[in-house]
Amino acid sequence: MCQTNKQQKANMWEQTQRAARFVVLSVSLCFLAVLTVLQLISTASVAYDQSEKVKIAAVNPLGTAAISALILLLLGGILTAIGKGTPRLGKRGGFGVKTERRLFAFFCGLTMVAGVALIFGVGEGLREDPLHVYESAVQLSMRENLTLMPGGYLFHKAHQLGLVTYERMLGLITFDVRFIFFLNLLFVNGINFLSYKMADMVFDHNQRVNLLTICLSYLFVPQFFFVVFAYGLVPGFFFLLLALYLIEKYFRDEKKRYLVAVVLSLSVATLLKSNYLIGAIVVAILCVLQTLRTKKLKALLVAVMAVVLPICCLKLLPLVYEARTGIPAVEGEPMITYVAMGVNPMNEGAGPGWYDGSNYNWYKNAEYDRARTIERAEECLRNCVTVYRTEPVRTAKFFVRKTISQWCEPLFQSVWSGHLEALGQQAEHPALRPLFLGEGAEPLLRLWMRGMLFLIYLSAFLFLWNKGKEAHGLEYAFLFFIGGFLFHLVWEAKSQYIYPYVFVMIPGCAYLLSDFAEKMKSRKKSKQMVENIDSTS
Repeated sequence: MCQTNKQQKANMWEQTQRAARFVVLSVSLCFLAVLTVLQLISTASVAYDQSEKVKIAAVNPLGTAAISALILLLLGGILTAIGKGTPRLGKRGGFGVKTERRLFAFFCGLTMVAGVALIFGVGEGLREDPLHVYESAVQLSMRENLTLMPGGYLFHKAHQLGLVTYERMLGLITFDVRFIFFLNLLFVNGINFLSYKMADMVFDHNQRVNLLTICLSYLFVPQFFFVVFAYGLVPGFFFLLLALYLIEKYFRDEKKRYLVAVVLSLSVATLLKSNYLIGAIVVAILCVLQTLRTKKLKALLVAVMAVVLPICCLKLLPLVYEARTGIPAVEGEPMITYVAMGVNPMNEGAGPGWYDGSNYNWYKNAEYDRARTIERAEECLRNCVTVYRTEPVRTAKFFVRKTISQWCEPLFQSVWSGHLEALGQQAEHPALRPLFLGEGAEPLLRLWMRGMLFLIYLSAFLFLWNKGKEAHGLEYAFLFFIGGFLFHLVWEAKSQYIYPYVFVMIPGCAYLLSDFAEKMKSRKKSKQMVENIDSTS
């Protein structure tokens, strides 16, 4: 009887785990199917002028597919070139560990040279939120606290306190903006390294997958241009990816030292960019799934700490500044105002659900009374629900266009986030000025990323469809993707913040492409064998 109860419990744990994996797989497939189709037939761009207007346009599907095919040919050419003259020492893939390290070192060195040229080519100019964050950091370091007082930037944007603190810490060395850019450059290489090491760990040292992951990571050009975007996006993503890598290491090695680093990394990532709290929730879900797999409850404690500590850091930081300055802890604009702005089908200012200033105006008009501001946002949401019920077609069009404007914007505003001449900035080096006007190399980069995005969405979909059972260890990528998709469906629209949710799927895409190449190679060999037999007979 006791044995039967144990068996029943084991079956229940296994069934729960399977159900959870099925939900993740099914939801990911649905979202990826939508994005694959939308990316094939449409694109979006943000105007490089004061209007910052989002343009959504239909494109030729054959053109998008052709660009993706060219990228595949390039990747095949790179692997072929690497393979020539390389001793076949690898455990799997046939290239050897030294080869992938050399490839990473090549791309890393090239990126460092190009990144330094970009940093000194654009100069020190900042604008809008990055400028306000930087100025707040300088002011607070000089014991000037106006930014925390009513009407000040941090009084409105209290969630930026973590990023301001980061820049204040950098200010202990120098407040030269180029120092922030240079650290971003190092973090970009760190992100690409973690992507490579994650692929190596998850896919059991498959060196062809490793090489493709390295190539895809560095050919994902928006990340490079975010080097000159001083806004916490890149360093926050690095610490998040580090936490995801270390939690997967812990699941394999069970070394407790990893857990401390995981929780600390998640806290830093969330302080730099509060959106990365999604990543903390992902880690918690991974720990629950690990508990279902191993039936060991200690991972549940990590699940709790992964979410609680980052939230505590976000809540405690304003109190730290209150103790230091004597100014009551700032709370900022209620987060519900960002949701009201993001789901309002009548918000077609810059783009569907994009920033229209309503959150700022509601807070200011309510004389910084959060309760009155929340009431105004809730009223807006009730009006939105009325529109959803009475005008379902308009609602569907709004959310489809909002999705396109974020997930099908090939450059993710990376170049746009740089030095726009129309907004009082100008790149110091003349060769870079056309780029930040949407001219020169920008259209070519946009075409390149159009094909790259379609390739990533399609290969991620096919990976889950055909290799879903082999996705163990890669759940983090698709959980993070699901969280990002749902969050940005209702939040203020911004394509800048979408790139991490796409980037994390690169290892899975690399595996699918590697598997496809292996099958094509096997078919070619089989065909040659048949032809040789026929010619002999």
